[in-house]
Amino acid sequence: MGDLANRLGLDVTWHGPERKISVSCNETHIANLWSGSRIVYAGGNYHEIRSPVLFHNNRNFVPVDFFEGFLGLDIRADGGNVWIFYRNNSHTLEELSATIVAAGEFWNKWWASHHTFEWEHIDDSRRNWQPWDEGITPAHHPLSRGFAAILPSAGFIGLGDIGAHLSQFYTQDWINRGQFSEPEVIMQFIGNEYAAIFGFYGFEEYDGELFVFIQTEWAARPNWHTATHVLIEQDGGRAVVETIVSTYIQGYSGEMPAITYRFTFIDGKIESAGGRFE
Repeated sequence: MGDLANRLGLDVTWHGPERKISVSCNETHIANLWSGSRIVYAGGNYHEIRSPVLFHNNRNFVPVDFFEGFLGLDIRADGGNVWIFYRNNSHTLEELSATIVAAGEFWNKWWASHHTFEWEHIDDSRRNWQPWDEGITPAHHPLSRGFAAILPSAGFIGLGDIGAHLSQFYTQDWINRGQFSEPEVIMQFIGNEYAAIFGFYGFEEYDGELFVFIQTEWAARPNWHTATHVLIEQDGGRAVVETIVSTYIQGYSGEMPAITYRFTFIDGKIESAGGRFE
């Protein structure tokens, strides 16, 4: 670890009592690792590399995916030579995982648990319209199908505003594949099995007004800030990240299943995703 890091201009500090390795560059902290552990602390979050740090002959040997995932390097072995390349069009695991968390928190914000939903952005007075009252709410109207009207205070007036916001996290191809109310599109982010069980839908525009599906207030939520991420593969601008995230229901103390996601990125943005319960 130390030899390679020094050649790259990095500073490595060994904290013996904690068996901790600190990596920095020009006094800017990059990451912490622990000898014998797969855990990496970087960017304010904990991540996992594929193999634990190996302590051998008083030296720490760190898996290559740490350098590739957190330092943006491409390391290749050719016989007795090891080649190190700086990637110009790739992203570190820290950057990719930050995108995953930010996108996940967006969906959690709009499908929040009971009593934490952002009611100030919802026209609550219209949620009491009854689907069977055809004179007020037609059966095909979003309000009769578990949706609520979004107020302008949310900052979104139409589906175009939602798409523009999501373009921070998703590729344009992902956005073009649906209008955020199609179940198959939403499933690509939250995982097919998870979406099917809880019936997630997204946003819908109706008669010039924007609505959000909210009949999932009691559904389980992914705890994105405690998720662990592993860079599975990266080739230029394409990367695959496996993320394991625990779930919870507000006010429920029982054990909830974790979800394993597989995110495919193109140039740092989510192109597709799927998940399964563990």
